[in-house]
Amino acid sequence: MQIKYVHSVCSEIPRGGVGGIAYHAIGEMNKRGFLRKAYIMNWNKGGDVGKLTRFFFPPKPPHFPVDAYYAVRNALFDSFVAATIPRDADIFHGWIGHGMKSFAKARTLGIKTVTHGASLHPVEQNKILMDEFARYKINDAPLSAKTVDGYVKELKNVQYIAASCDVSAESFVRQGWDESHVFETPFGVDTTRYTPGTKSDDVFRAIFIGTVGLRKGPQYLLPAWSSWKDKGDSELVMLGPLEGTVQPIMKPFANEKGVTWVKWSDDLKGMCNEASVFVLPALEEGGTTLAQLTAMACGLPCIVTHATYFPVRDGKEGIIINERNVKQIKDALKYFKDNPSETRRMGRNARKRAEKYTWDNYGRSLEKMFKAIM
Repeated sequence: MQIKYVHSVCSEIPRGGVGGIAYHAIGEMNKRGFLRKAYIMNWNKGGDVGKLTRFFFPPKPPHFPVDAYYAVRNALFDSFVAATIPRDADIFHGWIGHGMKSFAKARTLGIKTVTHGASLHPVEQNKILMDEFARYKINDAPLSAKTVDGYVKELKNVQYIAASCDVSAESFVRQGWDESHVFETPFGVDTTRYTPGTKSDDVFRAIFIGTVGLRKGPQYLLPAWSSWKDKGDSELVMLGPLEGTVQPIMKPFANEKGVTWVKWSDDLKGMCNEASVFVLPALEEGGTTLAQLTAMACGLPCIVTHATYFPVRDGKEGIIINERNVKQIKDALKYFKDNPSETRRMGRNARKRAEKYTWDNYGRSLEKMFKAIM
């Protein structure tokens, strides 16, 4: 079946997160001969993934409010896409947050509309984060009511959800989506680029990868580490930028013994190869993260929550814990440190499991979804 596919993402590609996922979606559909057009922001920093229409927008000027900058940028991008969507397209695949006009325009043209369920439904996502912000007495709300209302209105013109796994899929069904319109399309990882390696020392090293904010659970990981009295010369690597809202919460741990803070690294494989275990006690991630798949591809067992477990299986590729549970984090860290043979076993399993979730597999799942809805 020949499908004319259009992708729209208000991001440079293949940047991390949204940009990385979009890059592979576009590339996989181009590889299969489906790509009709793809809209992106500015330049593509990756390889050739097919026909790209670039919307150029200047960087944020100094002292210009961040929220206002993104609001203007996203609205202009959305208007541009809406005005130029190919009328002969079969499927329009966009992202919530910059698709109010373009999703609506696609619907009026009779084009099937799809968005990612990379996280929970915005209503459920926001509730979890608002509860957490209140718990830590942070007045700056994670998503304003206006933003959530906007996302919900946008979703009214989206017909199908490409969910990252069952956690995300079930969230959309709970919010009223027909199960037949929600498809699980698991993300992938480059298993040729990210591979197991030889560790250069004997230090037990846990690595957290992601933005250091309340969503990903560092407010529980660091107290667990701090209270773990028999960890010896172990190390916790916090790899990722620090959100401004959590700086007061993280400050007591800034000089914590055995904690290394790294804002960014261009050698993610190298950092994973020097680690013993990956840890992400997230409260909300739609079930999975790209960082988690990367760590698994590098042969790391995982300590993850039910909120971000996929594709980890408890006792096989890692340990699945409850959200907000400091004791369970500490116990899991201690288990892997005290049982190096189990760490190696689960690490081998993690690599083998990751090999099933390549970007080609992601492309096949999207292809299967698009053929089903056509």
